[in-house]
Amino acid sequence: MAGTDDRLWLDGRIFTGRELIEAMLVEDGRVRALGSEAEVLRDRPTGAVIERLGGRLVLPAFIDSHVHILESSVRFGGVDLSGVADWAEFEARLRVWTMHHPVGPVLGGGWDHERLPSPGWPSREFLDRVVGDRPALLDRICEHVTVANSAALESAGVDRSLPDPPGGRIGRHSSGEPNGLLFDNAIRWTIPLREQWAQNHRTTIREMLGRWAGLGLAAVGAMSVRPAEWRMLEQLDREEPLPLRVRGYLRLDRWRPGAHPRPRDGEERIALRGVKASMDGALGSRTAWLREPYDDAAGERGLRIWEPGELGEGLRAAAGEGFGIALHAIGDRALAQALDALEELGHPPGSRIEHASVAPPDLRSRLARDRVTTVIQPEFRSSDWWLVQRIGRARAVECYPFRELLDSGVPVAGSSDSPVESIDPWPALRSLLEPPRFGSAPGTFSPGEALSLYTDAGARALGLPQLGGLVPGGPADFLVLESPTWEFALRSERCPMSSVWSGGRSRSGARGPPVRSA
Repeated sequence: MAGTDDRLWLDGRIFTGRELIEAMLVEDGRVRALGSEAEVLRDRPTGAVIERLGGRLVLPAFIDSHVHILESSVRFGGVDLSGVADWAEFEARLRVWTMHHPVGPVLGGGWDHERLPSPGWPSREFLDRVVGDRPALLDRICEHVTVANSAALESAGVDRSLPDPPGGRIGRHSSGEPNGLLFDNAIRWTIPLREQWAQNHRTTIREMLGRWAGLGLAAVGAMSVRPAEWRMLEQLDREEPLPLRVRGYLRLDRWRPGAHPRPRDGEERIALRGVKASMDGALGSRTAWLREPYDDAAGERGLRIWEPGELGEGLRAAAGEGFGIALHAIGDRALAQALDALEELGHPPGSRIEHASVAPPDLRSRLARDRVTTVIQPEFRSSDWWLVQRIGRARAVECYPFRELLDSGVPVAGSSDSPVESIDPWPALRSLLEPPRFGSAPGTFSPGEALSLYTDAGARALGLPQLGGLVPGGPADFLVLESPTWEFALRSERCPMSSVWSGGRSRSGARGPPVRSA
Protein backbone atom coordinates (compact mmCIF):
# COMPACT_ATOMS: atom_id res chain seq x y z
CA MET A 1 0.00 0.00 0.00
CA ALA A 2 1.43 3.38 -0.99
CA GLY A 3 2.06 6.15 1.53
CA THR A 4 0.63 9.61 1.02
CA ASP A 5 4.00 10.92 -0.20
CA ASP A 6 4.83 8.02 -2.53
CA ARG A 7 5.33 9.30 -6.07
CA LEU A 8 6.39 8.00 -9.43
CA TRP A 9 8.13 10.62 -11.56
CA LEU A 10 7.77 10.08 -15.32
CA ASP A 11 7.74 11.83 -18.67
CA GLY A 12 10.83 13.96 -18.15
CA ARG A 13 14.60 13.87 -17.66
CA ILE A 14 16.07 12.99 -14.26
CA PHE A 15 19.73 13.72 -13.59
CA THR A 16 21.03 11.54 -10.75
CA GLY A 17 24.36 13.33 -10.51
CA ARG A 18 25.97 10.78 -12.80
CA GLU A 19 23.51 10.09 -15.60
CA LEU A 20 20.19 11.05 -17.13
CA ILE A 21 17.36 8.57 -16.65
CA GLU A 22 13.66 8.40 -17.46
CA ALA A 23 11.90 7.67 -14.18
CA MET A 24 12.20 7.77 -10.39
CA LEU A 25 10.14 6.19 -7.62
CA VAL A 26 10.01 7.94 -4.22
CA GLU A 27 8.68 6.10 -1.14
CA ASP A 28 8.70 7.26 2.49
CA GLY A 29 10.88 10.24 1.66
CA ARG A 30 13.56 8.17 -0.11
CA VAL A 31 14.53 7.31 -3.62
CA ARG A 32 13.50 3.66 -4.10
CA ALA A 33 14.12 3.09 -7.79
CA LEU A 34 15.80 4.83 -10.73
CA GLY A 35 15.89 3.77 -14.36
CA SER A 36 13.75 3.44 -17.43
CA GLU A 37 10.01 4.05 -17.23
CA ALA A 38 9.31 0.35 -17.71
CA GLU A 39 11.74 -0.67 -14.94
CA VAL A 40 10.41 1.78 -12.40
CA LEU A 41 6.75 1.08 -13.22
CA ARG A 42 7.30 -2.55 -12.25
CA ASP A 43 8.21 -1.40 -8.71
CA ARG A 44 5.30 1.00 -8.37
CA PRO A 45 3.34 0.46 -5.14
CA THR A 46 -0.42 0.43 -5.34
CA GLY A 47 -1.81 3.94 -5.05
CA ALA A 48 1.43 5.85 -5.66
CA VAL A 49 0.81 9.22 -7.28
CA ILE A 50 2.13 9.62 -10.81
CA GLU A 51 3.82 12.95 -11.43
CA ARG A 52 4.23 13.79 -15.11
CA LEU A 53 7.13 16.10 -15.71
CA GLY A 54 6.14 17.10 -19.22
CA GLY A 55 9.74 17.06 -20.42
CA ARG A 56 11.11 19.00 -17.45
CA LEU A 57 14.44 18.29 -15.76
CA VAL A 58 14.92 16.94 -12.22
CA LEU A 59 18.18 17.71 -10.39
CA PRO A 60 19.63 16.82 -6.97
CA ALA A 61 19.04 19.61 -4.44
CA PHE A 62 21.82 22.11 -3.81
CA ILE A 63 24.38 22.25 -1.00
CA ASP A 64 26.03 25.45 0.25
CA SER A 65 29.26 24.44 1.97
CA HIS A 66 29.94 27.67 3.89
CA VAL A 67 27.39 29.98 5.53
CA HIS A 68 27.01 31.88 8.80
CA ILE A 69 23.57 31.26 10.28
CA LEU A 70 23.50 33.78 13.14
CA GLU A 71 25.03 36.54 11.02
CA SER A 72 22.65 35.73 8.15
CA SER A 73 19.68 35.92 10.49
CA VAL A 74 20.82 39.37 11.61
CA ARG A 75 20.81 40.53 7.98
CA PHE A 76 17.50 38.71 7.36
CA GLY A 77 15.61 40.07 10.37
CA GLY A 78 17.67 43.09 11.37
CA VAL A 79 18.59 46.36 9.68
CA ASP A 80 19.51 45.57 6.07
CA LEU A 81 22.04 48.16 4.85
CA SER A 82 22.98 46.37 1.63
CA GLY A 83 23.66 48.79 -1.21
CA VAL A 84 23.44 51.94 0.92
CA ALA A 85 25.27 54.69 -0.96
CA ASP A 86 24.72 57.83 1.14
CA TRP A 87 24.38 58.77 4.80
CA ALA A 88 20.76 59.90 4.47
CA GLU A 89 19.69 56.47 3.27
CA PHE A 90 21.80 54.78 5.94
CA GLU A 91 20.03 56.86 8.60
CA ALA A 92 16.59 56.38 7.07
CA ARG A 93 16.85 52.58 7.02
CA LEU A 94 18.06 52.58 10.60
CA ARG A 95 15.25 54.84 11.80
CA VAL A 96 12.55 52.84 10.00
CA TRP A 97 13.76 49.55 11.49
CA THR A 98 14.00 50.92 15.03
CA MET A 99 10.53 52.44 14.71
CA HIS A 100 9.09 49.01 13.87
CA HIS A 101 11.24 47.24 16.50
CA PRO A 102 11.19 49.57 19.52
CA VAL A 103 12.62 47.12 22.08
CA GLY A 104 15.96 45.34 22.40
CA PRO A 105 19.38 45.63 20.73
CA VAL A 106 19.61 47.02 17.20
CA LEU A 107 21.52 44.64 14.93
CA GLY A 108 22.02 44.59 11.18
CA GLY A 109 24.62 44.94 8.49
CA GLY A 110 25.54 45.04 4.84
CA TRP A 111 27.07 48.54 4.69
CA ASP A 112 30.20 49.06 2.61
CA HIS A 113 32.48 51.99 3.37
CA GLU A 114 33.67 51.97 -0.25
CA ARG A 115 30.18 53.03 -1.40
CA LEU A 116 29.62 55.74 1.21
CA PRO A 117 30.72 59.39 0.92
CA SER A 118 33.85 60.42 2.82
CA PRO A 119 34.76 59.51 5.50
CA GLY A 120 33.05 56.25 4.48
CA TRP A 121 33.26 54.59 7.86
CA PRO A 122 30.27 55.02 10.20
CA SER A 123 31.01 55.98 13.79
CA ARG A 124 29.66 55.55 17.32
CA GLU A 125 28.59 59.21 17.29
CA PHE A 126 26.52 58.68 14.13
CA LEU A 127 24.76 55.68 15.69
CA ASP A 128 24.26 57.48 19.02
CA ARG A 129 22.45 60.31 17.23
CA VAL A 130 20.14 57.95 15.34
CA VAL A 131 19.58 55.12 17.84
CA GLY A 132 20.11 56.74 21.21
CA ASP A 133 20.96 54.52 24.17
CA ARG A 134 19.78 51.20 22.71
CA PRO A 135 22.83 48.97 22.06
CA ALA A 136 23.49 48.87 18.31
CA LEU A 137 25.85 46.73 16.21
CA LEU A 138 25.96 47.07 12.42
CA ASP A 139 28.32 44.81 10.48
CA ARG A 140 30.23 45.71 7.34
CA ILE A 141 29.27 43.58 4.33
CA CYS A 142 32.34 41.37 4.82
CA GLU A 143 31.41 40.61 8.47
CA HIS A 144 35.00 41.38 9.54
CA VAL A 145 34.19 44.89 10.83
CA THR A 146 31.33 46.10 13.00
CA VAL A 147 30.36 49.57 14.14
CA ALA A 148 28.96 49.88 17.66
CA ASN A 149 27.29 52.76 19.42
CA SER A 150 28.26 53.95 22.89
CA ALA A 151 25.77 51.67 24.65
CA ALA A 152 27.06 48.60 22.81
CA LEU A 153 30.69 49.53 23.49
CA GLU A 154 29.91 49.96 27.17
CA SER A 155 28.11 46.61 27.23
CA ALA A 156 31.15 44.99 25.60
CA GLY A 157 33.60 46.65 28.01
CA VAL A 158 35.38 48.59 25.25
CA ASP A 159 36.91 51.90 26.34
CA ARG A 160 40.10 53.84 25.68
CA SER A 161 42.06 51.83 28.27
CA LEU A 162 41.40 48.50 26.52
CA PRO A 163 44.30 47.40 24.29
CA ASP A 164 43.79 45.83 20.87
CA PRO A 165 43.34 42.06 21.15
CA PRO A 166 45.62 39.65 19.28
CA GLY A 167 44.30 39.42 15.72
CA GLY A 168 41.97 42.38 16.15
CA ARG A 169 41.86 46.14 16.27
CA ILE A 170 39.79 48.84 17.97
CA GLY A 171 39.17 51.87 15.78
CA ARG A 172 40.07 55.05 17.60
CA HIS A 173 39.78 58.80 17.24
CA SER A 174 43.00 60.83 17.40
CA SER A 175 42.26 61.33 21.10
CA GLY A 176 42.49 57.56 21.68
CA GLU A 177 38.76 57.19 22.36
CA PRO A 178 37.13 54.25 20.51
CA ASN A 179 35.31 55.49 17.41
CA GLY A 180 32.92 52.53 17.33
CA LEU A 181 34.72 50.40 14.73
CA LEU A 182 35.81 46.91 15.79
CA PHE A 183 37.93 44.79 13.46
CA ASP A 184 38.09 40.97 13.41
CA ASN A 185 38.99 39.56 16.86
CA ALA A 186 37.81 42.75 18.56
CA ILE A 187 34.29 41.81 17.45
CA ARG A 188 34.31 38.92 19.92
CA TRP A 189 33.49 41.32 22.76
CA THR A 190 30.07 41.85 21.16
CA ILE A 191 29.13 38.15 21.17
CA PRO A 192 26.83 38.35 24.24
CA LEU A 193 24.70 41.00 22.51
CA ARG A 194 24.50 38.87 19.37
CA GLU A 195 23.48 35.78 21.31
CA GLN A 196 20.82 37.78 23.13
CA TRP A 197 19.49 38.93 19.75
CA ALA A 198 19.41 35.35 18.44
CA GLN A 199 17.45 34.09 21.44
CA ASN A 200 14.90 36.86 20.86
CA HIS A 201 14.63 36.03 17.15
CA ARG A 202 14.38 32.24 17.10
CA THR A 203 11.35 32.36 14.82
CA THR A 204 13.31 34.61 12.47
CA ILE A 205 16.05 31.97 12.22
CA ARG A 206 13.55 29.19 11.47
CA GLU A 207 11.80 31.34 8.86
CA MET A 208 15.13 32.14 7.23
CA LEU A 209 16.14 28.47 7.03
CA GLY A 210 12.76 27.72 5.48
CA ARG A 211 13.44 30.35 2.81
CA TRP A 212 16.81 28.77 2.15
CA ALA A 213 15.21 25.35 1.69
CA GLY A 214 12.70 26.92 -0.69
CA LEU A 215 15.62 28.11 -2.84
CA GLY A 216 16.60 24.48 -3.37
CA LEU A 217 19.13 23.99 -0.58
CA ALA A 218 19.17 20.57 1.08
CA ALA A 219 22.15 21.23 3.39
CA VAL A 220 24.49 23.97 4.57
CA GLY A 221 27.82 24.10 6.34
CA ALA A 222 27.40 26.43 9.34
CA MET A 223 30.77 28.04 9.96
CA SER A 224 32.27 29.77 13.02
CA VAL A 225 29.43 28.57 15.24
CA ARG A 226 29.62 29.44 18.92
CA PRO A 227 28.47 26.84 21.49
CA ALA A 228 25.41 28.86 22.57
CA GLU A 229 24.36 29.30 18.94
CA TRP A 230 24.75 25.57 18.32
CA ARG A 231 22.69 24.67 21.37
CA MET A 232 19.96 26.99 20.12
CA LEU A 233 19.96 25.31 16.69
CA GLU A 234 19.76 21.89 18.34
CA GLN A 235 16.83 23.08 20.45
CA LEU A 236 15.06 24.44 17.36
CA ASP A 237 15.52 21.05 15.67
CA ARG A 238 14.13 19.21 18.69
CA GLU A 239 11.05 21.44 18.74
CA GLU A 240 10.44 20.88 15.04
CA PRO A 241 12.88 19.36 12.53
CA LEU A 242 14.85 22.01 10.69
CA PRO A 243 13.89 22.41 7.02
CA LEU A 244 17.39 21.48 5.81
CA ARG A 245 20.47 19.66 7.09
CA VAL A 246 23.08 21.62 9.02
CA ARG A 247 26.70 20.58 9.53
CA GLY A 248 28.37 22.76 12.11
CA TYR A 249 31.95 23.98 12.48
CA LEU A 250 32.59 25.41 15.95
CA ARG A 251 34.88 28.39 16.39
CA LEU A 252 38.23 27.03 17.50
CA ASP A 253 38.60 29.78 20.12
CA ARG A 254 35.31 28.61 21.69
CA TRP A 255 35.96 24.85 21.36
CA ARG A 256 37.00 22.96 24.50
CA PRO A 257 38.26 19.36 24.71
CA GLY A 258 35.52 16.95 25.74
CA ALA A 259 32.87 19.67 25.92
CA HIS A 260 31.03 18.98 22.65
CA PRO A 261 29.35 16.02 20.96
CA ARG A 262 31.70 14.11 18.68
CA PRO A 263 31.20 14.63 14.94
CA ARG A 264 28.93 12.08 13.28
CA ASP A 265 28.59 10.85 9.73
CA GLY A 266 25.03 10.18 8.72
CA GLU A 267 21.81 11.86 7.73
CA GLU A 268 20.90 13.64 10.96
CA ARG A 269 19.30 16.99 10.34
CA ILE A 270 21.90 18.68 12.51
CA ALA A 271 25.34 17.47 13.56
CA LEU A 272 28.79 18.85 14.28
CA ARG A 273 31.39 18.30 11.58
CA GLY A 274 34.48 20.19 12.68
CA VAL A 275 36.14 23.32 14.03
CA LYS A 276 37.01 26.47 12.16
CA ALA A 277 39.83 28.93 12.69
CA SER A 278 40.36 32.18 10.81
CA MET A 279 43.93 32.97 9.82
CA ASP A 280 43.08 36.54 8.81
CA GLY A 281 40.30 38.95 7.90
CA ALA A 282 39.01 40.18 4.54
CA LEU A 283 40.31 42.12 1.56
CA GLY A 284 37.43 44.60 1.68
CA SER A 285 38.39 45.75 5.18
CA ARG A 286 42.15 45.44 4.49
CA THR A 287 42.47 42.86 7.25
CA ALA A 288 43.36 39.94 4.96
CA TRP A 289 46.97 39.00 5.81
CA LEU A 290 49.24 39.59 2.81
CA ARG A 291 52.88 38.90 2.02
CA GLU A 292 53.28 42.42 0.59
CA PRO A 293 51.46 45.62 1.63
CA TYR A 294 48.15 46.75 0.18
CA ASP A 295 48.49 49.02 -2.82
CA ASP A 296 46.00 51.52 -1.37
CA ALA A 297 47.26 51.52 2.24
CA ALA A 298 50.98 52.16 2.59
CA GLY A 299 52.70 49.62 4.83
CA GLU A 300 49.47 47.82 5.76
CA ARG A 301 49.59 44.01 5.42
CA GLY A 302 46.41 43.05 7.30
CA LEU A 303 45.87 41.09 10.49
CA ARG A 304 47.31 37.80 11.67
CA ILE A 305 44.72 36.13 13.88
CA TRP A 306 46.63 33.16 15.34
CA GLU A 307 50.18 32.57 16.44
CA PRO A 308 51.48 29.20 15.10
CA GLY A 309 52.02 27.51 18.47
CA GLU A 310 48.61 28.42 19.84
CA LEU A 311 46.92 27.44 16.59
CA GLY A 312 48.68 24.09 16.33
CA GLU A 313 47.85 23.11 19.89
CA GLY A 314 44.14 23.78 19.45
CA LEU A 315 43.92 22.06 16.07
CA ARG A 316 45.73 18.95 17.31
CA ALA A 317 43.32 18.62 20.22
CA ALA A 318 40.28 19.03 17.98
CA ALA A 319 41.56 16.60 15.35
CA GLY A 320 42.30 14.10 18.13
CA GLU A 321 38.59 14.09 18.97
CA GLY A 322 37.63 13.50 15.35
CA PHE A 323 36.75 17.07 14.41
CA GLY A 324 37.43 18.13 10.85
CA ILE A 325 39.60 21.21 10.39
CA ALA A 326 38.42 24.23 8.39
CA LEU A 327 40.80 27.17 8.03
CA HIS A 328 39.76 30.59 6.72
CA ALA A 329 42.52 32.12 4.60
CA ILE A 330 41.94 35.14 2.35
CA GLY A 331 45.42 36.62 2.00
CA ASP A 332 48.43 34.76 0.57
CA ARG A 333 50.37 34.92 3.83
CA ALA A 334 47.36 33.55 5.70
CA LEU A 335 46.95 30.76 3.12
CA ALA A 336 50.59 29.76 3.60
CA GLN A 337 50.06 29.59 7.38
CA ALA A 338 46.90 27.50 6.90
CA LEU A 339 48.67 25.03 4.61
CA ASP A 340 51.58 24.76 7.05
CA ALA A 341 49.14 23.98 9.86
CA LEU A 342 47.38 21.25 7.89
CA GLU A 343 50.69 19.76 6.82
CA GLU A 344 51.89 19.59 10.44
CA LEU A 345 48.67 17.79 11.35
CA GLY A 346 49.07 15.31 8.51
CA HIS A 347 45.91 16.54 6.75
CA PRO A 348 43.34 14.89 9.05
CA PRO A 349 40.04 13.71 7.47
CA GLY A 350 37.63 16.54 6.83
CA SER A 351 40.35 19.16 6.38
CA ARG A 352 39.45 22.11 4.19
CA ILE A 353 40.53 25.63 3.29
CA GLU A 354 37.92 28.38 3.18
CA HIS A 355 38.32 30.98 0.40
CA ALA A 356 42.01 30.75 -0.69
CA SER A 357 41.34 34.13 -2.28
CA VAL A 358 44.90 35.33 -2.96
CA ALA A 359 46.60 32.17 -4.23
CA PRO A 360 49.88 32.67 -6.11
CA PRO A 361 51.44 29.74 -8.01
CA ASP A 362 53.45 28.30 -5.10
CA LEU A 363 50.35 28.06 -2.91
CA ARG A 364 48.17 26.71 -5.70
CA SER A 365 50.70 23.95 -6.24
CA ARG A 366 50.54 23.03 -2.55
CA LEU A 367 46.75 22.87 -2.65
CA ALA A 368 46.99 20.59 -5.67
CA ARG A 369 49.79 18.41 -4.31
CA ASP A 370 47.92 17.66 -1.11
CA ARG A 371 44.45 17.72 -2.72
CA VAL A 372 43.14 20.02 -0.02
CA THR A 373 39.39 20.57 -0.26
CA THR A 374 38.92 24.27 -1.03
CA VAL A 375 35.57 25.98 -0.52
CA ILE A 376 35.17 28.93 -2.87
CA GLN A 377 32.69 31.79 -3.30
CA PRO A 378 32.01 32.37 -7.01
CA GLU A 379 30.33 35.74 -6.51
CA PHE A 380 33.44 37.25 -4.96
CA ARG A 381 34.67 37.61 -8.54
CA SER A 382 31.63 39.77 -9.31
CA SER A 383 31.39 41.83 -6.12
CA ASP A 384 35.05 42.76 -5.43
CA TRP A 385 35.03 45.67 -7.87
CA TRP A 386 37.87 47.39 -5.97
CA LEU A 387 40.28 44.43 -6.30
CA VAL A 388 42.91 46.02 -8.58
CA GLN A 389 42.86 49.24 -6.56
CA ARG A 390 43.31 47.23 -3.35
CA ILE A 391 46.22 44.96 -4.29
CA GLY A 392 47.33 45.87 -7.82
CA ARG A 393 46.94 44.06 -11.15
CA ALA A 394 49.77 41.57 -10.65
CA ARG A 395 48.24 40.17 -7.46
CA ALA A 396 44.64 40.59 -8.59
CA VAL A 397 45.17 38.07 -11.37
CA GLU A 398 46.20 35.54 -8.70
CA CYS A 399 42.88 35.98 -6.89
CA TYR A 400 40.00 33.51 -7.16
CA PRO A 401 41.82 31.04 -9.46
CA PHE A 402 38.82 28.69 -9.50
CA ARG A 403 39.44 27.25 -12.96
CA GLU A 404 43.10 26.50 -12.31
CA LEU A 405 42.35 24.87 -8.96
CA LEU A 406 39.79 22.56 -10.53
CA ASP A 407 42.07 21.69 -13.46
CA SER A 408 44.94 20.86 -11.10
CA GLY A 409 42.86 18.31 -9.20
CA VAL A 410 41.96 20.38 -6.13
CA PRO A 411 38.57 19.27 -4.71
CA VAL A 412 36.55 22.47 -5.03
CA ALA A 413 33.12 23.09 -3.47
CA GLY A 414 30.88 26.13 -3.86
CA SER A 415 29.36 28.43 -1.27
CA SER A 416 27.89 31.87 -0.68
CA ASP A 417 29.57 32.78 2.63
CA SER A 418 26.10 34.15 3.46
CA PRO A 419 25.41 36.87 4.46
CA VAL A 420 28.47 38.19 2.59
CA GLU A 421 26.87 37.08 -0.70
CA SER A 422 23.31 36.06 -1.49
CA ILE A 423 22.31 32.60 -0.28
CA ASP A 424 20.46 32.07 -3.57
CA PRO A 425 22.66 29.60 -5.53
CA TRP A 426 21.50 30.73 -8.96
CA PRO A 427 23.51 33.98 -9.28
CA ALA A 428 26.67 32.15 -8.20
CA LEU A 429 26.05 29.29 -10.63
CA ARG A 430 25.51 31.71 -13.48
CA SER A 431 28.58 33.77 -12.59
CA LEU A 432 30.80 30.73 -13.09
CA LEU A 433 29.85 30.65 -16.78
CA GLU A 434 31.19 34.18 -17.35
CA PRO A 435 34.75 35.59 -17.23
CA PRO A 436 35.53 37.67 -14.13
CA ARG A 437 34.97 41.40 -14.50
CA PHE A 438 37.40 42.99 -12.06
CA GLY A 439 40.86 41.68 -12.88
CA SER A 440 40.92 38.37 -11.00
CA ALA A 441 42.16 35.06 -12.40
CA PRO A 442 40.61 34.16 -15.77
CA GLY A 443 38.60 31.04 -16.46
CA THR A 444 35.03 29.86 -16.78
CA PHE A 445 33.15 26.68 -15.89
CA SER A 446 30.91 24.49 -17.96
CA PRO A 447 27.29 24.21 -16.75
CA GLY A 448 27.99 20.66 -15.54
CA GLU A 449 31.09 21.73 -13.59
CA ALA A 450 29.17 24.57 -11.97
CA LEU A 451 26.38 22.21 -10.88
CA SER A 452 28.90 19.79 -9.37
CA LEU A 453 30.24 22.50 -7.02
CA TYR A 454 26.81 22.79 -5.42
CA THR A 455 25.84 19.11 -5.41
CA ASP A 456 28.30 16.21 -5.14
CA ALA A 457 31.34 18.38 -4.29
CA GLY A 458 29.37 20.09 -1.55
CA ALA A 459 28.24 16.74 -0.18
CA ARG A 460 31.85 15.54 0.04
CA ALA A 461 32.96 18.77 1.72
CA LEU A 462 30.30 18.33 4.43
CA GLY A 463 30.60 14.56 4.82
CA LEU A 464 27.11 13.82 3.46
CA PRO A 465 27.68 10.85 1.14
CA GLN A 466 23.99 10.26 0.33
CA LEU A 467 23.33 13.87 -0.64
CA GLY A 468 24.54 15.67 -3.73
CA GLY A 469 22.98 13.05 -6.00
CA LEU A 470 19.93 10.83 -6.36
CA VAL A 471 20.71 7.26 -5.32
CA PRO A 472 18.52 4.30 -4.35
CA GLY A 473 17.96 4.47 -0.60
CA GLY A 474 19.07 8.08 -0.39
CA PRO A 475 16.98 11.10 0.62
CA ALA A 476 14.50 12.33 -1.99
CA ASP A 477 15.83 15.90 -2.02
CA PHE A 478 15.56 17.34 -5.50
CA LEU A 479 14.46 20.23 -7.73
CA VAL A 480 12.10 20.24 -10.69
CA LEU A 481 13.11 22.85 -13.26
CA GLU A 482 10.93 24.56 -15.81
CA SER A 483 13.32 23.71 -18.62
CA PRO A 484 14.33 20.40 -20.20
CA THR A 485 18.08 21.12 -19.92
CA TRP A 486 20.43 22.44 -17.27
CA GLU A 487 22.21 24.68 -19.76
CA PHE A 488 18.95 26.43 -20.70
CA ALA A 489 18.02 26.84 -17.03
CA LEU A 490 21.31 28.56 -16.19
CA ARG A 491 20.88 31.04 -19.02
CA SER A 492 17.24 31.80 -18.24
CA GLU A 493 16.49 35.30 -16.94
CA ARG A 494 13.61 34.10 -14.75
CA CYS A 495 13.75 31.66 -11.86
CA PRO A 496 14.08 28.27 -13.53
CA MET A 497 12.61 26.21 -10.67
CA SER A 498 9.12 24.78 -10.83
CA SER A 499 9.20 23.13 -7.40
CA VAL A 500 11.50 21.97 -4.61
CA TRP A 501 11.14 18.60 -2.86
CA SER A 502 12.65 17.65 0.48
CA GLY A 503 12.28 14.13 1.83
CA GLY A 504 9.77 13.47 -0.93
CA ARG A 505 7.52 16.36 0.11
CA SER A 506 6.93 19.62 -1.68
CA ARG A 507 8.76 22.52 -0.10
CA SER A 508 7.01 25.90 -0.23
CA GLY A 509 9.12 28.81 -1.37
CA ALA A 510 9.97 27.71 -4.90
CA ARG A 511 8.65 30.01 -7.59
CA GLY A 512 6.91 28.94 -10.76
CA PRO A 513 3.92 26.72 -11.56
CA PRO A 514 3.54 23.35 -9.84
CA VAL A 515 4.37 20.04 -11.42
CA ARG A 516 1.30 18.46 -13.01
CA SER A 517 0.00 15.29 -11.35
CA ALA A 518 -1.65 12.58 -13.39
